[in-house]
Order: sequence, then structure tokens, then C-alpha cells
Amino acid sequence: MRTLGQAFNKNGREDSNNFLLLRLIAASLVVYGHSFALAATTNGLRDFTTSILHYRYSGDLGLHIFFVISGFLITFSFDRRHSVKDFVISRALRLFPALVVCMALLAFVLGPSLTTLSRGIYFESPETYGFVWRNASLYEYAERLPGVFTDNHARNAVNGTLWSIWVEVRLYVLVLVFGALGALRSRWVANLCIAALVAIGLFAPTYMPFITGDPSNLRVAVFFAAGVFLYVNRDFIPLNRQGLFALLLAAVLSYRQPAFEIACGAVIAYGVFMIAFAPKLNLGPIEDYSYGIYLYGWPIQQVVNHFYPDGSALQMMLIALPGSWLAGALSWYLIEKQALGLKARYSGAKKAKAAGGVAL
Repeated sequence: MRTLGQAFNKNGREDSNNFLLLRLIAASLVVYGHSFALAATTNGLRDFTTSILHYRYSGDLGLHIFFVISGFLITFSFDRRHSVKDFVISRALRLFPALVVCMALLAFVLGPSLTTLSRGIYFESPETYGFVWRNASLYEYAERLPGVFTDNHARNAVNGTLWSIWVEVRLYVLVLVFGALGALRSRWVANLCIAALVAIGLFAPTYMPFITGDPSNLRVAVFFAAGVFLYVNRDFIPLNRQGLFALLLAAVLSYRQPAFEIACGAVIAYGVFMIAFAPKLNLGPIEDYSYGIYLYGWPIQQVVNHFYPDGSALQMMLIALPGSWLAGALSWYLIEKQALGLKARYSGAKKAKAAGGVAL
């Protein structure tokens, strides 16, 4: 019986699995789902995750996919290197260049173009520079720019997706801390650490380290923890259709019951790797635009709502989804890919990739 570990050992390289496809789907689901929250009208429609699957909404589904993948691959990233320096450099080069450019474009190009204030007042406001610093440094999450999107359906929210990146980087820190302490070298110790953090999140959330007790933060952290758990126990977890069918059956049988969301979460976490290690789908020249799609999707949707305040969710999606893909592609080719090229110079990424690892 094939295990998750066997599937990963065989198809761990980016060119032999479907992680890229999953990331692109997840980013697109976020944009699609946000259209129903940011548009002035939905014409009575609801996103398909809510109306058909009856599971939260599409934006949450996309986030959960992201965090499961991230928990698995980020843990692998530290485990294959066992180097704090390499891990930090790799994470920083993946996250910050595109994020800093995005925040600068929002604050110094989009903001002054759309603000209701005079440009003098806009550029004198500490909020303008605080937006860039707080978000680009991931010190905290700030969503407002002075006078921008004040009449939108979602007022003042320049980029509402940044909170999850704030959470994710703190989860990276937890992986780094436990990895540096050697907890990832023992499956049992790692499982005890995961169980302890989940218990804190359930019973004493205000004491959850780094990510606070906010329910949304804790929810995505659980999916990240699921990814970590699956990586740590990969050699003991069977990966087959029967397992997926059993989880799907549990979700169906628990419909409208308190356990339904837990069952759906298990389907998502397990299903991600069933898809990831299924026969690879060739995406042709498409590369990893997912981070840029995620960064620019919300601001593009807010611009659509600004100029077309009576537009429907479907109309917003038809404009914003291609727009966010274009922005994601530009971000990838002009910024992210260039930054990732520096990883081999400053860390052990080149050696790890040559050994068959996933390019992270």
C-alpha cells in the first residue's frame, strides 16, 4: 500500500507533482470567493463552495488548501536543511520582495490616484507610510490607506488578504523554533508538540504563541498543523482512494452536525495530497503566479468596485480574476523568480534541489 512518504519521495520535485496546480486553484478560489464579499450585489447568487458543498465559502477553501500545503512543505524545507540560516534566507526571499513591491505600489501609486484627500494631505499622513512598513515587514496587519476606497462596499479595506500572510509567517517561526530545538528529528516529539499547540488553540487560545487567539488565525493554523502532521507521519499514512472515500463518507454522514466541518477539513487535507501526487497535469508555460494572484486580487477587486459600484459579483470576478492572474504573472517574472534565483547563492537551496527536493 502506497504511503504519503513513498509518494513524496517519488514525486517530490515540482516538475513531477501537482502542487503548482493546487496553488493556482487555491489563489483563484480566494479571488472568486472574495467577489461575493466585495461586490455591491450578488443577484441572489452564492459561491459554489457555500451553495453546493455547504462548506464555509470559496475563499476559506482556497486558504485551507494553501495552509495545508504550506505546513507540509515548510516543515520539509527545514527538515532537509537543518539550517536556521538557510531556512530564514529561503523564506525571506520567497515572501518579502514581492510583498514590499506590492505595498509600495498600493501606497504610492494606487493610493494617491484614488484617495479622496489632496495628495499633499495623503503623503503627509503617517498612515500612508505605516501601511507600507507594517505590512511589508509583517510586523502587523494594516488595511487602510487615507481616503482610499471610502465609498466601497467593503469600506477602507485596501488589501484584506494580508492578515493570512501575517499568520503564516508566524507559523514559519514556530516551525523554525521547534526545528532548531530538534523536535522535528523525532516523530513522537513532533507529534507531542503539534498536539500541545492544538490543545492550546482549543482550550486556551489567548495563550497561543505568536498568532493570538483570533478564531480566523487559529482556523488556518489548524490546517497548517495538519500539513506539519502529515509530513512528520508521512511514512505511516496510506495514500489511496479508499482513504479519501472514507473521509468523504464521514463528511456526508456528519452533514449539519458539529463534526461536519472537522470531516470537511480532513477531506481537504487528505485530498490535497491525493491531487498533488496524482499523474501530473501539464500546465505548459504557466509558472507559480499564485502568490501574486493572492497579493493583488483584493486590491484589483476593490478598484473594480470603486469604478463600477453597482457591479455584480459575477461581473467583478470576470474582470478581477484575469486581472489578478496578469498581476501574478508580472510579479512572478519581474520579482519573485529573480529573488528565488538568489537562494542558491545565499543558502543550500541549489544542493537540496539537485538532491531531488521541492523548489521552495
